[in-house]
Amino acid sequence: MNKIFFLLIFISIVCSNPNLKTINSQENSIVHIAPNCIGMPVEKIILIRHKDRYCAIKFTIFKKSNESSYDKTTFYAEYESYQVFDKDKSISESNIKKKRNKLIQYPLRGIGRLAFQFGEIKINCGDFDFSWSWPGFVIFPEVEGNVKNEYVYEFAPTKWDDVFKVDLFDKRLKWYRYDSKRKDLRVSIYDIHK
Repeated sequence: MNKIFFLLIFISIVCSNPNLKTINSQENSIVHIAPNCIGMPVEKIILIRHKDRYCAIKFTIFKKSNESSYDKTTFYAEYESYQVFDKDKSISESNIKKKRNKLIQYPLRGIGRLAFQFGEIKINCGDFDFSWSWPGFVIFPEVEGNVKNEYVYEFAPTKWDDVFKVDLFDKRLKWYRYDSKRKDLRVSIYDIHK
Protein backbone atom coordinates (compact mmCIF):
# COMPACT_ATOMS: atom_id res chain seq x y z
CA MET A 1 0.00 0.00 0.00
CA ASN A 2 2.82 2.42 0.87
CA LYS A 3 4.56 1.68 -2.45
CA ILE A 4 1.38 2.57 -4.37
CA PHE A 5 0.95 5.80 -2.43
CA PHE A 6 4.54 6.90 -3.02
CA LEU A 7 4.30 5.93 -6.70
CA LEU A 8 1.22 8.15 -7.09
CA ILE A 9 2.98 11.05 -5.36
CA PHE A 10 6.10 10.55 -7.52
CA ILE A 11 4.00 10.47 -10.70
CA SER A 12 2.10 13.61 -9.75
CA ILE A 13 5.33 15.49 -8.98
CA VAL A 14 7.43 14.39 -11.94
CA CYS A 15 4.79 14.05 -14.63
CA SER A 16 2.51 16.97 -13.83
CA ASN A 17 3.29 20.58 -14.43
CA PRO A 18 1.30 22.77 -12.01
CA ASN A 19 2.42 25.93 -13.81
CA LEU A 20 0.85 24.88 -17.11
CA LYS A 21 -2.36 26.91 -17.28
CA THR A 22 -3.44 26.20 -20.84
CA ILE A 23 -2.15 24.25 -23.78
CA ASN A 24 -1.08 26.94 -26.22
CA SER A 25 0.19 26.28 -29.73
CA GLN A 26 3.85 26.51 -28.71
CA GLU A 27 3.42 24.06 -25.82
CA ASN A 28 1.34 21.79 -28.05
CA SER A 29 4.38 21.18 -30.25
CA ILE A 30 6.63 19.88 -27.46
CA VAL A 31 7.26 16.26 -26.46
CA HIS A 32 8.35 15.85 -22.83
CA ILE A 33 10.64 12.88 -22.22
CA ALA A 34 11.15 12.20 -18.52
CA PRO A 35 12.77 9.23 -16.75
CA ASN A 36 9.42 7.57 -16.06
CA CYS A 37 7.02 8.99 -18.64
CA ILE A 38 6.58 10.67 -22.01
CA GLY A 39 4.26 13.65 -22.50
CA MET A 40 2.68 13.99 -25.92
CA PRO A 41 1.01 16.96 -27.60
CA VAL A 42 -2.64 16.65 -28.54
CA GLU A 43 -3.36 14.87 -31.85
CA LYS A 44 0.08 13.22 -32.07
CA ILE A 45 0.67 9.47 -31.81
CA ILE A 46 2.89 7.68 -29.33
CA LEU A 47 3.79 4.09 -30.19
CA ILE A 48 4.21 1.45 -27.53
CA ARG A 49 5.81 -1.95 -27.89
CA HIS A 50 6.28 -4.82 -25.52
CA LYS A 51 8.13 -7.82 -26.92
CA ASP A 52 6.38 -8.40 -30.26
CA ARG A 53 3.16 -6.51 -29.48
CA TYR A 54 2.37 -2.93 -30.49
CA CYS A 55 -0.22 -0.30 -29.77
CA ALA A 56 -0.65 3.40 -30.49
CA ILE A 57 -2.20 6.18 -28.41
CA LYS A 58 -3.37 9.62 -29.54
CA PHE A 59 -4.77 12.23 -27.17
CA THR A 60 -7.60 14.19 -28.78
CA ILE A 61 -8.61 16.65 -26.02
CA PHE A 62 -6.94 18.22 -22.98
CA LYS A 63 -8.91 20.46 -20.63
CA LYS A 64 -9.13 21.39 -16.97
CA SER A 65 -11.53 23.02 -14.55
CA ASN A 66 -10.98 26.68 -13.76
CA GLU A 67 -10.20 26.40 -10.09
CA SER A 68 -8.17 28.98 -8.21
CA SER A 69 -5.55 26.52 -6.96
CA TYR A 70 -3.87 23.49 -8.49
CA ASP A 71 -4.86 21.17 -5.63
CA LYS A 72 -8.55 21.85 -6.36
CA THR A 73 -8.35 21.49 -10.14
CA THR A 74 -9.86 18.60 -12.08
CA PHE A 75 -8.07 17.55 -15.27
CA TYR A 76 -9.61 15.84 -18.31
CA ALA A 77 -8.32 14.16 -21.45
CA GLU A 78 -9.75 12.05 -24.22
CA TYR A 79 -7.75 9.59 -26.25
CA GLU A 80 -7.91 7.02 -29.00
CA SER A 81 -6.00 3.76 -28.72
CA TYR A 82 -5.14 1.35 -31.49
CA GLN A 83 -4.15 -2.23 -30.78
CA VAL A 84 -2.05 -3.55 -33.66
CA PHE A 85 -2.70 -7.24 -34.36
CA ASP A 86 -0.15 -7.99 -37.07
CA LYS A 87 3.07 -6.03 -36.68
CA ASP A 88 4.48 -7.54 -39.89
CA LYS A 89 1.98 -5.73 -42.08
CA SER A 90 1.35 -2.06 -42.60
CA ILE A 91 -1.38 -0.68 -40.36
CA SER A 92 -4.83 -0.97 -41.91
CA GLU A 93 -8.47 -1.23 -40.82
CA SER A 94 -8.18 -5.02 -40.87
CA ASN A 95 -5.34 -5.34 -38.37
CA ILE A 96 -6.15 -2.77 -35.66
CA LYS A 97 -8.75 -2.42 -32.95
CA LYS A 98 -9.64 1.19 -32.17
CA LYS A 99 -11.04 2.43 -28.86
CA ARG A 100 -11.99 5.89 -27.61
CA ASN A 101 -11.97 6.71 -23.95
CA LYS A 102 -12.00 9.55 -21.41
CA LEU A 103 -9.67 10.23 -18.49
CA ILE A 104 -10.29 12.35 -15.42
CA GLN A 105 -7.92 13.27 -12.62
CA TYR A 106 -9.71 14.65 -9.57
CA PRO A 107 -7.89 16.42 -6.74
CA LEU A 108 -6.52 13.92 -4.22
CA ARG A 109 -8.88 13.17 -1.35
CA GLY A 110 -7.54 12.56 2.12
CA ILE A 111 -4.52 13.64 4.08
CA GLY A 112 -0.91 12.48 3.86
CA ARG A 113 -0.58 8.72 3.45
CA LEU A 114 -4.34 8.43 3.33
CA ALA A 115 -4.71 10.57 0.18
CA PHE A 116 -6.19 8.73 -2.82
CA GLN A 117 -7.04 9.40 -6.45
CA PHE A 118 -10.65 8.63 -7.37
CA GLY A 119 -10.52 9.56 -11.03
CA GLU A 120 -10.02 7.40 -14.10
CA ILE A 121 -6.29 7.66 -14.78
CA LYS A 122 -5.70 4.36 -16.61
CA ILE A 123 -5.07 4.36 -20.34
CA ASN A 124 -6.11 1.11 -21.97
CA CYS A 125 -4.52 0.10 -25.24
CA GLY A 126 -5.39 -3.48 -26.11
CA ASP A 127 -3.66 -5.73 -23.58
CA PHE A 128 -1.71 -2.80 -22.14
CA ASP A 129 -2.68 -0.49 -19.28
CA PHE A 130 -0.73 2.66 -18.43
CA SER A 131 -1.15 5.42 -15.88
CA TRP A 132 -1.87 8.92 -17.18
CA SER A 133 -1.13 12.39 -15.90
CA TRP A 134 -2.34 15.67 -17.36
CA PRO A 135 -2.02 16.87 -20.00
CA GLY A 136 -0.69 14.00 -22.15
CA PHE A 137 1.76 12.00 -20.05
CA VAL A 138 1.89 8.23 -20.53
CA ILE A 139 3.76 6.62 -17.64
CA PHE A 140 6.07 3.64 -18.00
CA PRO A 141 4.82 0.67 -15.96
CA GLU A 142 8.39 -0.27 -15.01
CA VAL A 143 9.61 -0.05 -11.46
CA GLU A 144 13.16 0.35 -10.22
CA GLY A 145 14.74 -2.91 -9.25
CA ASN A 146 13.48 -4.81 -12.30
CA VAL A 147 17.02 -5.97 -13.06
CA LYS A 148 15.86 -8.79 -15.31
CA ASN A 149 14.01 -6.36 -17.63
CA GLU A 150 11.32 -9.01 -18.02
CA TYR A 151 8.49 -6.53 -18.52
CA VAL A 152 10.17 -3.89 -20.63
CA TYR A 153 7.86 -1.48 -22.43
CA GLU A 154 9.22 0.93 -24.99
CA PHE A 155 7.61 4.21 -26.09
CA ALA A 156 8.31 6.06 -29.34
CA PRO A 157 6.87 9.57 -29.70
CA THR A 158 5.96 10.38 -33.29
CA LYS A 159 4.83 13.41 -35.27
CA TRP A 160 2.12 11.38 -37.00
CA ASP A 161 -1.48 12.39 -36.39
CA ASP A 162 -3.11 9.59 -38.41
CA VAL A 163 -2.63 5.97 -37.39
CA PHE A 164 -2.67 4.91 -41.05
CA LYS A 165 0.47 6.99 -41.66
CA VAL A 166 2.35 5.10 -38.93
CA ASP A 167 5.30 3.02 -40.10
CA LEU A 168 6.36 0.59 -37.37
CA PHE A 169 9.60 -0.05 -39.26
CA ASP A 170 10.64 3.59 -39.72
CA LYS A 171 14.35 3.76 -38.84
CA ARG A 172 13.89 7.31 -37.50
CA LEU A 173 11.75 6.14 -34.58
CA LYS A 174 13.53 6.51 -31.27
CA TRP A 175 12.35 4.05 -28.63
CA TYR A 176 12.59 4.97 -24.94
CA ARG A 177 12.45 2.72 -21.88
CA TYR A 178 12.04 3.59 -18.24
CA ASP A 179 15.39 5.07 -17.22
CA SER A 180 15.79 6.63 -13.77
CA LYS A 181 19.08 8.24 -14.88
CA ARG A 182 17.71 10.00 -17.98
CA LYS A 183 17.48 13.78 -17.69
CA ASP A 184 14.21 15.48 -18.66
CA LEU A 185 14.14 16.39 -22.34
CA ARG A 186 11.86 18.75 -24.26
CA VAL A 187 11.86 18.07 -28.00
CA SER A 188 9.89 19.83 -30.72
CA ILE A 189 7.44 17.46 -32.37
CA TYR A 190 8.89 18.62 -35.70
CA ASP A 191 12.35 17.31 -34.72
CA ILE A 192 11.16 13.90 -33.58
CA HIS A 193 11.92 12.03 -36.82
CA LYS A 194 15.24 13.70 -37.61
